[in-house]
Amino acid sequence: MTTLTEKEFLQALGLRIMKLRLAQGRSRLSFAKELATDEKHLRLIESGEINMGVGYAYRIANQLGIEISDLVKAF
Repeated sequence: MTTLTEKEFLQALGLRIMKLRLAQGRSRLSFAKELATDEKHLRLIESGEINMGVGYAYRIANQLGIEISDLVKAF
């Protein structure tokens, strides 16, 4: 198991979310609308600048069509 700082974990998680979103060909704006949030909030998540709650991670996973555990499998 790799030991990451909280900041490193949030950055890696945000990058994973962004890569999954882009692999599906979805823009940040359209994905943010699907999550009922604004593009700035999603940008902050994808850059690892804010810590989202588990419920929000669950919503993101659902919109991506994956299990929430798949968001953090790489860590």
